[in-house]
Amino acid sequence: MLRISPIEILAVGFVVSFLMVVVGFATINYSDKEMAQPTESAATVVENFYELISEAKIRGGTSLISEAYKLTDGPQTQTAHAMFLEVVNRYPSGFRVDVVDSVVEGDHAIVTIEYRLPTSFGDVISISTPVHLNVEAETNTWKVDFRGDTDDQIRENFAEAMQGKNGDAGLDEITLEGNNQ
Repeated sequence: MLRISPIEILAVGFVVSFLMVVVGFATINYSDKEMAQPTESAATVVENFYELISEAKIRGGTSLISEAYKLTDGPQTQTAHAMFLEVVNRYPSGFRVDVVDSVVEGDHAIVTIEYRLPTSFGDVISISTPVHLNVEAETNTWKVDFRGDTDDQIRENFAEAMQGKNGDAGLDEITLEGNNQ
């Protein structure tokens, strides 16, 4: 019969306990690690988003707008496709944006865009506004925060714009360009 001494039992218990502690720390450290950043930059996603909308406004139809909708967090936040379409239909034909800045902090990004709109006086209004993006964990891709859930002020402005009270939802800076004397 095999005899095990109390010291051997303590040694085995110590080794098992040590291994459990190591596995526990490894699990905690592994779960705290950040996911790798998406392969496509936040600025590129914003450029693609507005390019799809611009092309849709020029060509018509809804397939390009549906593709733009897929770049938003709309499906995750239950933003109705019809609401997205209603907002996008307010954009003028030939609407174009320039990305002027991009800041990434972990799984959140703010991309500043600038666009120009003609006025009825022959001038051009230049407007700068932030576009918030978040990383979707399931796909590790940037999604445009279309409703403004990341920023309470944007969400309030979006709600007001949808009610027709405020036409400048989320605008930060407006400058007038043209032939002012």
